[in-house]
Amino acid sequence: MARHTAQAFTNETVHIDGQTFVDCDFKDAKLVYEGGAVPVFSGCTLADCEWRFEAAAERSLQVLRLMNEIGPAQLRSDIDRLTGRKA
Repeated sequence: MARHTAQAFTNETVHIDGQTFVDCDFKDAKLVYEGGAVPVFSGCTLADCEWRFEAAAERSLQVLRLMNEIGPAQLRSDIDRLTGRKA
């Protein structure tokens, strides 16, 4: 796992699995998450970035879409519970 401190990422693709970003600036970047170790962002700024979910992360989103089609209220309740929000 790499640590990036005070770096600028502009117009590039950045694979974020397992990475730590501290005080970094992202502009017009593609942030790619593949479902590996959760990245850490601290004090970073993001401007006009695109989030990409690939591999296992993309499959997880496909399951969430299916859950939303079958029972959107239950999905919202589960997300609230998992994120600590009150329903």
